[in-house]
Amino acid sequence: MRNLYGVLLAGGTGSRLDQTRPKQFLPLGGKPLFCHSLEGFRKFGLFHSLILVSHPKHIQEMEELASPLLEERDRVVEGGDSRHESTLLGLQAVSWDKEDIFLIHDTARPFFSQEDLFGLVEATWETGAASLVSRVTETVVRGSEKATEIVDRENLYLVKTPQGIRGDVAATLLKKTGKEAFTDLCSWVSPLPVALLEAKTWNPKITSQMDLGLAESYLKL
Repeated sequence: MRNLYGVLLAGGTGSRLDQTRPKQFLPLGGKPLFCHSLEGFRKFGLFHSLILVSHPKHIQEMEELASPLLEERDRVVEGGDSRHESTLLGLQAVSWDKEDIFLIHDTARPFFSQEDLFGLVEATWETGAASLVSRVTETVVRGSEKATEIVDRENLYLVKTPQGIRGDVAATLLKKTGKEAFTDLCSWVSPLPVALLEAKTWNPKITSQMDLGLAESYLKL
């Protein structure tokens, strides 16, 4: 590995939270939600540069709130109309080569661990791409109004972030990328292999008021 870059996606509108402000700015533990992820990446200490991807309308506010945590090589850039487009804009914000690694993260997930980051870097370097996941622990059924099939959960996982991608894999995918709106790195990289690492901490995506309340409680544990 030559350089490690962090791409933090903080450009959503948070419509499901029914708030007048985008959810990345909502307070959690006395600070904006996105700052928890930014602090976690900053604490890691191995990043050559952090790229914070913001909604175009909130660039200035994002810069002001993030400035105490940003260093000279870091930057705040405009995001796109989809998560995948914002990811691509984050990758385009810096010069990189095939031996570099990107860790891509949704800032609506504030509870990854430093151990998770170390594991992702190692797995990404070895495999080319990696993702945090959690095992499915409940019974899974297929159907609409009625259950028609019990799905074997033995090898089922819920995809989390951060996720990692090596520069050579990213370069290959960028040559083939069209207008598809991939939902995450696993779907973008498929059918190439993605290493799966079980998250060491509770790592939900905050999408509702209940999630935000649970996150506040978790911080107090």
